[in-house]
Amino acid sequence: MKWVQNGLIAWEKGLMEEFGSLMFESCQSSIDQYECGSLAIHELQQIVGSAEGVIGSRFSGGGFGGCVVGFVKPDHAAVAAADIQETYRKLHPEVAGQASVYLADSADGVRFL
Repeated sequence: MKWVQNGLIAWEKGLMEEFGSLMFESCQSSIDQYECGSLAIHELQQIVGSAEGVIGSRFSGGGFGGCVVGFVKPDHAAVAAADIQETYRKLHPEVAGQASVYLADSADGVRFL
């Protein structure tokens, strides 16, 4: 729960770099402490996490069919998305047709309830 509480504080204070670091820590904890995920989702998380402009990432639904959420600086989003997709498709051509990258932008009024 440390990551949730600290993440809320970082988010509320606008500490985006800290929030991103907590995403990385939380993801690594899931892998190390609970052996969550599969090799493919771990690889995708590493690809997303190392893309230029990404300040945080973690996987969700860590089994087959899971996804990775990347927290990226807005001015890097399009390039990061293209690089992530290209790198993952080269690494896993067997799922090239199923792998997708989506960009989402929060709007004014989005908040924790």
